[in-house]
Amino acid sequence: MVCKKVLILGGAGFIGSNIIENLIKKKNYKITATFFKKKPIIRHSNLNYQRVNLVNQRDFKKLDKKYDLIFMCAGKIFNKRNKFSTRKLKENLLINENVFKFLLGKTKIYVWFNSCSGYPQKNSKIIESDFFKSPAPKNFLPGMQSRKIEKKLISISKINKINILTIRTPEVYGKFDNFNENTSRDIPLLINCYLNNLKKKHKIDIKFRKGYIFGTDLAKYTIRLLSNKMQKYQVYNLCDDKNYNLQRLIDYLKLEIDSKNSKIQKDNYKDLRNIRDYSNKKVKKALGLHKIGNLEKSIEKTIIWYKQSI
Repeated sequence: MVCKKVLILGGAGFIGSNIIENLIKKKNYKITATFFKKKPIIRHSNLNYQRVNLVNQRDFKKLDKKYDLIFMCAGKIFNKRNKFSTRKLKENLLINENVFKFLLGKTKIYVWFNSCSGYPQKNSKIIESDFFKSPAPKNFLPGMQSRKIEKKLISISKINKINILTIRTPEVYGKFDNFNENTSRDIPLLINCYLNNLKKKHKIDIKFRKGYIFGTDLAKYTIRLLSNKMQKYQVYNLCDDKNYNLQRLIDYLKLEIDSKNSKIQKDNYKDLRNIRDYSNKKVKKALGLHKIGNLEKSIEKTIIWYKQSI
């Protein structure tokens, strides 16, 4: 399906920028992208930016009320440093409620990037139907947020004339990511350590295994899913074929850890959710893919982009 009028909420952010980069390669798209504090990077003749505070209902008057396709990429990011921030939780829920209220009434397709953090604990491959089978980890705010918003979208899909595509992702990395050593997640932090002299020491959990997805792959395969026959509500895990731990990346980058001069130290942090191993069988079948993900090649592409952007 070719959707001509597109809105990308959070278009200056990490996932939003990857979506834009992939979408402008297509024809017959007229794209509007929102931003607020972070300045947009990508420029294109078919791309128009609007500064919108999605927390403020009055700012929604700046936007049209009818789109063929909306990508929801906006919101505050939870990481190890702020995962207990109730302020971030409340703000993200408010942003989504505003989007539901002001934009979904006349939209044909809505794409929502949900976090895999809402899945319950499981020691085997996690498939899409596991999401609501049992409670998520208690007091885990990202998981609470992802479940609450997705339940609302399921309800909306039953009463509105809209097709909703939910993409559940594990940790995303790649181009346009945050490489600030004070606020970045672990993969951009390690890349930053490889390329620069960091100012302070950082502790990371190098043994915990979980799923990842390269931002370019996330955008590319999400857009390809829109060419399939749409349903009222559909959901996919979108992740690499294998989970891995950060020791693999440390070895690949040949980083020194735990020495007197190294900036990366082992952390004794233990994630209670054990290995997070997500199945991508459903999305591979839908797209006719045999393989998703190559960490080393994706890291090299990220490093090239980072060097060119600084």
